[in-house]
Amino acid sequence: PGGSTVASVTPLEGRSVSREPPRDVRGFRSPPDATNFSFEATGFPIPSYVWGFWIFSNAQIYANTAASGIPVRTIAMPPHFAAAVGGATSPSNDAVGPKSGPAPGSDDSDEVIDTCVACCEYSNDWAAHALAFFSERFRVPLPLKKLDFLPLPSLNGLGMENCASITTLEEYFLVGQDTSPRRRRRIARLICHEVSHQWYGNLVTPRSFDDLWIKEGMARFLEFVALEAGAEVGLEFFNSWGHFLSAVYAEAMAADARPSHHAVIQEKHTDLSSILASFDVITYGKGASLLRMLATTIGMDTFWEGLHVYTVEFQGACASCKDLFRCMQSCIDPNSQFARATEGARTPVLDLMAPWLTQAGFPVLGVEVEAGAMRFSQRPFVVSAAGGSGAFDDGGGDAPPQQPQLWPVPLRVKHGGARLREDMFVMQGKTQVIGTGPVALGDDWRLVVNEGHSGFFVTLYDEPSWLALLRSVRSGLMTDLEVAGLALDFFFVASFARQLTAHGAQKLAALPPALYAGAHRSLERLQQLWGVVQEAPADGIAWDHARAYVKSVLVALDKIDAAESTL
Repeated sequence: PGGSTVASVTPLEGRSVSREPPRDVRGFRSPPDATNFSFEATGFPIPSYVWGFWIFSNAQIYANTAASGIPVRTIAMPPHFAAAVGGATSPSNDAVGPKSGPAPGSDDSDEVIDTCVACCEYSNDWAAHALAFFSERFRVPLPLKKLDFLPLPSLNGLGMENCASITTLEEYFLVGQDTSPRRRRRIARLICHEVSHQWYGNLVTPRSFDDLWIKEGMARFLEFVALEAGAEVGLEFFNSWGHFLSAVYAEAMAADARPSHHAVIQEKHTDLSSILASFDVITYGKGASLLRMLATTIGMDTFWEGLHVYTVEFQGACASCKDLFRCMQSCIDPNSQFARATEGARTPVLDLMAPWLTQAGFPVLGVEVEAGAMRFSQRPFVVSAAGGSGAFDDGGGDAPPQQPQLWPVPLRVKHGGARLREDMFVMQGKTQVIGTGPVALGDDWRLVVNEGHSGFFVTLYDEPSWLALLRSVRSGLMTDLEVAGLALDFFFVASFARQLTAHGAQKLAALPPALYAGAHRSLERLQQLWGVVQEAPADGIAWDHARAYVKSVLVALDKIDAAESTL
């Protein structure tokens, strides 16, 4: 109809009143006042699944903001906005807007329109930031003339990265005066996620669904990078990486510890059911966690440069994960720590990542300290279904013998007394030993193993290394993320020990003695960690989050009461 607002991939080029009489088209009768809308040509190839057009009745365009030369707009219908903002029924910790607000009025009601404009400003600010941030980091401009956000009353999912016309659920776009921080954070994440897809998914598309993780894992990782950067330009601070660890990373690890887990890369071919099933926490969360591990290992600047090379080479085309890793490899400085740690390997980035992507599960890393040396060992972490076998596993239990799973584990280990030393290496085999010097057993020796808790593995420590970790917390050497990561390690190990205990003594007998002891020590060490972090001098929102996370783990394991502390 002539009063409609129409959006598509490109801006509207023109409109004209139809001169044709009303007619039936596939069961629909065209209105007598029909208008023909025409749009500009894209001028660049796009995947067919992100093309479309949307027709709104009596819509308004809100919060027109320019970013990187591309206008960012919101197109929506005021009555829907008024109903969503004024009649929120979500729980109080996830409210979408004020509990009372303007009642749905006429489409051109000034009160309704003013309210809707205010509700869109928060999300449009994040959209403008995400577009500017990714444009600067990727150094590949999007060939778009506008970027629209289309909040809809219903949608299959929270959002969809349609090219230049991103759709979202209304309640995951509107922000009112009573919208909770938790919901605002989820809205900001969603916007950054969908904007990043304009490059990874739209401009460069996975060659097949086997590589779905590239676009979804990449977007999940990059949404947190953009979220963290938002605070630097005056947007809301959310302690992004603390949230990533406790939500995305932990959720992915929990899913990957189950017997029903699967590899990140799966062969989908044309099986629609398996394609749809692959949109899961392994693809998104583990994919994102592994990309974060890679970025930490090779350096974030190198990671950005690799993404730039990848995008330039494959824009307007399809690519695979091998293409991505080849582009990353081309940006590695031959004098970097990673290059020295992988000296002699022909394709070190691909060699590092392939086992993590093609094998289900993750390793548990053992750390043992002796005078002058530190020994690392790895074995798969497996949690069995109730009643089944389970262990920190070497393919044992009731399953037939098989080659033990191994992962190339990237480690950047800080250790020492008053003077710290850093060793960066990729553990390729089942064990690896590094020298520490005689200071390792001294009273001032400190240790950090999993830097930023970016490695996708669980770590078990012997007594000397554990005492060194506590000294690192007290001295401020260990970051808030690393402290929260310690609690997460202990949670997985302690939960596993409880499950084995519930299954009887024969299950416990399957564990090597050192690992069995380590599992049951985890509860005691969690309580020790809780005491130390409460007394640690570090403060700020991030540290408050770390303390709260350690406490939440103890509550989950029934070791302290939820009201035991003031946090």
